[in-house]
Amino acid sequence: MSVNNRFIRVHQDAIVEWIWDDNFFYSDNYSIIDDSRNNVSSFTFSTDAQDPDNYNKLPYQLYQIDEIINKFGVVDTDKNFIQERKYNNPSPAKFNKVKIWFPINYNFQTNTGFYFRTYGLNFENAVEYNLSNYFLDKTVPGELSKVINEDVPFRYGEKLWGKSVELYIPSLNEESGNRVNGGPELGTINYQLTDGVLGLSTTSPIFIDFRFLQSKFTVLGETTYTTTPERIVSIPQAPEYNNLTVQIEEAEDGDYFKINGIYNGSIGGFNTFMNTLEQSNKSSYILYSITVFEENIPQDTRDIYVYKDFFKGVDDYVPVLKFTNTTATIRVDMKLINSVDSSVITKSAEYSIVGNNVAKYSKNKNVINVSNAFKPKLYNSKPDTLILPNTDLLETHLRKLKKNTSDTVKFIPFPILTNVYNVVAQEASVIKNRDEYEGLGELMLNLTPFDNVVKINISKRTNDDEIIPFEIPSSDSVIQMVFKSNTREVRIPLYKESNEVDLKNGTVVFKIAQADQVDIKNIQNSSNAFYITITTNGVETNIYDGKFELLLNKPRINNKPIKNIRQKLPDLTRRIEINTQVSDVINNGQKIEIPKFTTTLKSINKTSLNLKQLKRII
Repeated sequence: MSVNNRFIRVHQDAIVEWIWDDNFFYSDNYSIIDDSRNNVSSFTFSTDAQDPDNYNKLPYQLYQIDEIINKFGVVDTDKNFIQERKYNNPSPAKFNKVKIWFPINYNFQTNTGFYFRTYGLNFENAVEYNLSNYFLDKTVPGELSKVINEDVPFRYGEKLWGKSVELYIPSLNEESGNRVNGGPELGTINYQLTDGVLGLSTTSPIFIDFRFLQSKFTVLGETTYTTTPERIVSIPQAPEYNNLTVQIEEAEDGDYFKINGIYNGSIGGFNTFMNTLEQSNKSSYILYSITVFEENIPQDTRDIYVYKDFFKGVDDYVPVLKFTNTTATIRVDMKLINSVDSSVITKSAEYSIVGNNVAKYSKNKNVINVSNAFKPKLYNSKPDTLILPNTDLLETHLRKLKKNTSDTVKFIPFPILTNVYNVVAQEASVIKNRDEYEGLGELMLNLTPFDNVVKINISKRTNDDEIIPFEIPSSDSVIQMVFKSNTREVRIPLYKESNEVDLKNGTVVFKIAQADQVDIKNIQNSSNAFYITITTNGVETNIYDGKFELLLNKPRINNKPIKNIRQKLPDLTRRIEINTQVSDVINNGQKIEIPKFTTTLKSINKTSLNLKQLKRII
């Protein structure tokens, strides 16, 4: 489900915004007006339509009197050439929203109002059918109240647009598809508008005819208008570029945001898309309109134009939050503007800032003076690599080296690696020097319900069957562990604080935080796969993938046998001799005697196995 917008400039003081909303279904009483003088049928909502905000209804409809002088009259069902067919619309049908925009200070100075007609063609693309036939007359009391002042105006073509009128128009794309057995489906708007003959075209565009009302005449109770000359523009039935989106993401190396256009899921695809438009004589540029909402209150909109290097987007946007300390939202409207006809296609995205992240972008930031700050020395002490004397001895030594020292030694706990794995970036598992390497899809991560710090050694097999480290490119690349389903995803960055990451030798470390366990559990309902990916220049590819299991759901069970007693029990502390003689063994009814035998194990630790366990192994 999505919302797509397209802006079409139909006059220097008017812009039409066509909105395709997959979730917008509407139901109200409607009529079909048959004009036998002009041989045209029009859709309109009836005078008894129940929604007061539904303006596209009788009697605000026009019919053409004189095509040469652009003269129109008001539709009156009492006229003998005007026929009305009324229908109830019990089940909601899909409609398009249409906004007609005017400059922020526009008040129809020299004009009486405007006329807005939209139409499609029949199935043979030969006969016109009106989807709207609406007019607004500012001299009619209360009519100007339909023109509302928008909360968020926008700038386009050297003007600020801030007033609009919204209409509901049947979706030509949806209605033309309502067909059964080669004709329009009974009971649909498609059937009623075309009177069951052929139906609406599935291939014709939507035609838009916008005009200003220049003058108004009333003679013997009959009102007529003259309009500006006809100017027809067209748009497709369905939105174009469904694979075009805009992405907002927080940078990993600082407190700022990156905003990029996305096509077919990648920034590189967006850059190719823009180049393709230029090569096909549809040269376009991008306008990023960025609005920050603080506690749902919109702030000033910032416009950023991009004419080249589209893959860069807006790579350094920093919002400044003026008063909120709870929530904020960044809304980006990416407008694809055609340089030839100035048509606009809009894609939108939002990013919510909550919790502690709000303080990072607050206006009232205080600079911390660290010139005279205390700078402690930290020693990362690991038992197998560095052994420090006790605290008292170190402090005594430091006092001897420097008088009046304020240095103290504190042992800082460090997170340990919960699991270390060896994998190989290929289909099959391999073994090298008794170290087993899991192939693609074969590694199983058992995740505890706490923080999990996982180290993975990635290798590759050469043509000579040698297993060597897989060198991971580190320049301008992002390495992540990804848990993903159709509805959500969790991305884990490299845990560089571990000091164990070595991309040159294929070693990666990830910290899977306890806070991510809820999302990961939801992802597991549809997929138990994890991925190690690399993203370079907007293109994300997979290095390795495996499976994971949550120990909360399935406790760990170790069924692997002990393969090498000597390897498992390296310390030799004593020698055990076991003498065994069995004299009561029966073989084919005869008693036989088994001679003594002596078994010597040179790798038994005194605390490793008891005699009963040892006999079981032997």
